[in-house]
Order: sequence, then C-alpha cells, then structure tokens
Amino acid sequence: GVEVRPGNEHAAAKGLPELWEMLSKLPRHKWPVFVRGDCGYGSESVMLEFEERMLPYLFKLRFTKKVKHLVQRMMHNGSNWEDCGDGWEALESSLRLSGWSRDRRIILVREKPAHAPVHTLKGRKRGKDRQLLLPQAAGPGWDAEASPWCGKIAVLVTSLDKSAYPAVCMPHQYRQRADEENCFDELKNQWGWSGFTSRK
Repeated sequence: GVEVRPGNEHAAAKGLPELWEMLSKLPRHKWPVFVRGDCGYGSESVMLEFEERMLPYLFKLRFTKKVKHLVQRMMHNGSNWEDCGDGWEALESSLRLSGWSRDRRIILVREKPAHAPVHTLKGRKRGKDRQLLLPQAAGPGWDAEASPWCGKIAVLVTSLDKSAYPAVCMPHQYRQRADEENCFDELKNQWGWSGFTSRK
C-alpha cells in the first residue's frame, strides 16, 4: 500500500498519522526495533509521540544556536572521541533544547581529522541543511573564519539504550537510513507513477 500526499505536505508531522495507523494494525512484536529519521523528525512534538508509545528513535538535529554551542564546547574541551570505523568518530553527551520537556541523549559524529578534507573559506558550502564544518584542532582561541581546515560533523538525538546501542555504533545505524531512503526515492522519482525519469 502507498499513502500519497500533496507535494506541500512532506514534513514529518504529515506522515506520522499514517505511520501510527499502520503500526496499530500490527502486533507489538512486529513493530520495528527503532525508527530513524532526518532533521525533520528531531522536534519535541515528534519525539514525544515516539516516547509515549515507547518506540525508540534515532533522529538528526538541525544546527540551532544551542546545538552549535554544544558542538563547539565538545570540540574545545578535549573530549575523548571514539573511533567508529570508516573514518568517523563519535562522542556522547546530553542536551535540553528550548521547548524540550527533558534532557535527551545526544551523539556527535565527526570525520576523523586525518580523513577530513581541506577547504578554503571561499569554497565552503552555504545553506541551512548542510552539515556543520569545524576545524581539525579546535581549541581555545580558535577562529572559525580564519581556519582553512574543515571537517563534517552531525548531531543525532536518540532514545535508544546506551548499553545496547553505544555511541560508536550510531554512525552506522544512521547511515542505513539513507540507504533505505534511496529505495523509496527510486520508486517515487525514477520508476514513478508516470514511468522512468531520465535526463531527457
């Protein structure tokens, strides 16, 4: 079955009613272990719905002012980043954003300094949805505009138990979301309702 929505109803909140309706028809032991979502799902109202139903989640957060502050603080204080493989590192923390009812588990994921590319300020990408770029050796006195070196960092929020899902496994768990999403993208846009989409 396919639930078709208008093009202007793509936000997470628009899809949740159908998700809950589908899950309500399944016995609890057939529910997913947890749900993954992009930054559209990382809001208090969405997370509360999952928490009320005791369905764990792993979502990405937007780089709001408080999220940026957390990232900069964790980069500055010499925290011990853990190797996750594939050129990535993870660090666990907690955060309570404005409008959140509680502190939540946060996982910061960054490129290893040795794997991160070198960028010039002129070549940096702009846009609200890009990953935050931070310097290799962030420390006291770091000047973001003057530093020519930048690496990618993402911030995840999760309700998964840390004993079963430690921080080091989170980058892999989140990357699988994109792999799954590609299947839906191909069904919708490439093999879509009116045939195959080509560059022509």
